Amino acid sequence: MSFKELSTFLLFICITLLAVTCKKEPPVTPPLTSEQDTTSHNFTWTQYTFGSASGSSYFKDVAIINDSDFWAVGMIYSDSSIYNVAHWDGNQWKLIAVYDTDNQFIYSIRGIFIFGTSNIWLTDGGVHIWNGSSRQASASFSRISLIGGTENGQSVDKLWGTSSNNIVGVGQKGMIAQYNGIIWTKLSSGTTIDLHDVWGTADGSEVWACGYSNDLSQSVLLQYNGSLWKTIWLQQGTSTPPYEDLVLTQWASDKFLYVGSASGIFLTPLSGNDTTRRVVALTSVPHMIRGSANNNIAVATDYKSIWHYNGSTWFEETPGELLKPLYSIAVSENTIVAVGFDATGLNWMGEISIGRRN
Repeated sequence: MSFKELSTFLLFICITLLAVTCKKEPPVTPPLTSEQDTTSHNFTWTQYTFGSASGSSYFKDVAIINDSDFWAVGMIYSDSSIYNVAHWDGNQWKLIAVYDTDNQFIYSIRGIFIFGTSNIWLTDGGVHIWNGSSRQASASFSRISLIGGTENGQSVDKLWGTSSNNIVGVGQKGMIAQYNGIIWTKLSSGTTIDLHDVWGTADGSEVWACGYSNDLSQSVLLQYNGSLWKTIWLQQGTSTPPYEDLVLTQWASDKFLYVGSASGIFLTPLSGNDTTRRVVALTSVPHMIRGSANNNIAVATDYKSIWHYNGSTWFEETPGELLKPLYSIAVSENTIVAVGFDATGLNWMGEISIGRRN
């Protein structure tokens, strides 16, 4: 992990320690609509640990194809080899080393987005297309090809899309790029703040991106309406309603936008006149929120805590543990997979938690 990533991780530990010592408002839940059923909070959790004394291992992102097909990316050291992908085939985890077309190992994969078992997109600043089985991944673009002048240092770290012909990538220094199935086009974000997450509605009519500066002094939430990106919320050094603190992640259903900030999870209806409101105050900083439906949403936090919303209530599925952040989470109808690392030892260990609904 780079010095920048380590510094940011330590700053988040300080923020979380402050948050848990301060009095929080009691959790609030959105009203249960007549067409919204509840799902169960009853999950059985299994944890897997990866790594060795050869180096520090960690996972940065995860994707679910179905309840027996998961993919996680990061850096995993064994006693004799190094890997950047872990695949669950329904029975066991398989570690995989993926290389680029120049036969160079792809270090520090930070994002994964999947349209099918043989249509996998990986990010390491640039973007690679991989078929899930070969040794090499094809370069979709190198970040150098979209960067120049004062914008040097931009990257694509996270992806979202409706198909392999419509993908949006976001990353450092306000980077936003869009792929139409033929070429990548760099879009104006209007910000130089690092963007850490991107998600959109199922039809792609609206897309959101959010992030924060490396020194944690600024945060931004952007919205794309199909033609332009615009800033819909900006914090610069002070608590700013409605999200109050750093915005780290967002997820959209067909009816609501859920935003995760250091102050909790906030809900904004996508239609009507209802205002944004906080729906739950978490015990640690959320790194990612994802869901399969309005009544099946999960949040991965900085303290290894996983929260679940079932359409009526929020429940902390796994207790928090200091120095064990979860960086990403994926959700299907009956499965939750969260990934991160254990930083309690000299060499960090990659960790994956799988929750299966009983």
